[in-house]
Order: sequence, then C-alpha cells, then structure tokens
Amino acid sequence: MTHTEQIDNQHKIDWLSVGERFTKGKENRIKQSALTVEWKEIPADGTPLTLPFLSGDSIKTMIREFEMPNVSHVGLSDAMAPNGLIAARAHYKSQEVEVYAIDTGTHVIPLCCFVTQRGHQRLAEILKTEEN
Repeated sequence: MTHTEQIDNQHKIDWLSVGERFTKGKENRIKQSALTVEWKEIPADGTPLTLPFLSGDSIKTMIREFEMPNVSHVGLSDAMAPNGLIAARAHYKSQEVEVYAIDTGTHVIPLCCFVTQRGHQRLAEILKTEEN
C-alpha cells in the first residue's frame, strides 16, 4: 500500500508502506536526501559502470526485483547515514520514475518513487529550485 503526495499535474511522490518505518514523519528529510543523490548515467554502449561493490549490488537487486524497465541512471547518497540511500531512474511509456531505497547493508528497503510525466522537468530538479 502506498500514499501519494501530488505535487502538481505532472509530478507526484508515491510513499511506499514497506519503507514506512524509515519515512513516517521524515518525509521532508527523505525529499532533501533525495536531492543529494549523485546520479551516474548507465553507458548506452554497455561499458561497465564503476560503483562501490555493495551499493552497486544493491542497486542491481533493486532494479531486478522491481522489474524496472529502461533504467538510464543510478545514484547514491550518504545523506541517510548510517544507511546508504540508493536510487535508479526508469523510463516507462508515459512516465519517468526515480525509485529511492535505503540500503542497510543487509536489506534494500524501498522508500518512495518520484514520478514525472514524460516530457516534463524532473521532480528533483523542481524541488531543488524551490529549496533555493
């Protein structure tokens, strides 16, 4: 079960109940932490992407388990220390979805999805603008 925070007609955040123990009452911290993710583009030519082993393995597991299509970027942040914050950006027919999850070292727990209608500015970019 999720609850949705509608930002505007093109953007929303889906908060995932499985990650509620990390997000309940901390939604603003999660949003701010998501803005610190350092994104890396996945090379189209298949060149391996260099990431720390455990974080990279957790991201691969997240992409596989969530059956994320057309993943173009992955990202990391230490803003949720002692846990890692991992992310992946997938492209669907009508939306781009950024999935954010906590990497505890033993489990990957999804927190939320930033959803943007295709052809519009990414939600994280809008939130960064509002922050300044």
